[in-house]
Amino acid sequence: MRCAFCDNIDTQVRDSRAHSNSHIIKRRRYCPSCGERFTTIEQLIRREIVVVKRDGRREMFDIEKLRRSIKLATAKGSLDDGSVDSMANTIHKQLENRVNHDVNTKTVASMVMKRMQAVDDMSFIRFAAFYSDRVTYSDFLSLIETVKEVGAPQDGPDLFTVGDVVKPKRGRKAKNS
Repeated sequence: MRCAFCDNIDTQVRDSRAHSNSHIIKRRRYCPSCGERFTTIEQLIRREIVVVKRDGRREMFDIEKLRRSIKLATAKGSLDDGSVDSMANTIHKQLENRVNHDVNTKTVASMVMKRMQAVDDMSFIRFAAFYSDRVTYSDFLSLIETVKEVGAPQDGPDLFTVGDVVKPKRGRKAKNS
């Protein structure tokens, strides 16, 4: 590391400390050439996660967007802000650890639903209703009945592939066919 004062290339590390976020390390350095001390910060840089939208558009993963989605579904449920942050951070770490950093929206939504079903049935149903495009009325009735009887299903139904009726987008009226 070059000295911040004299540009000498040979500096010495005097102290290293991990930040509360384990991906950041602060180092106190000393330059034997000019005698000055300075601090450097090292941070792990991971590859960016790219979310592939249903229409093929690609955008960078935004953890704040994920938090807002979870908060919307759990607005009247049993998750406080700390639990929402924890759920979002867990999903983000799982996405970072994937070999392929291109992830589709269906995968992200499924990861959220798996965590939500263990926490709150109503939030699970609300999230499924809001973030799945192709779900029929009968699919939701059967999901609600299943949740009433035995709790949220662990492996299905897959609300992103069942049904043949496309739910209209928010704010638009359904087409009459």
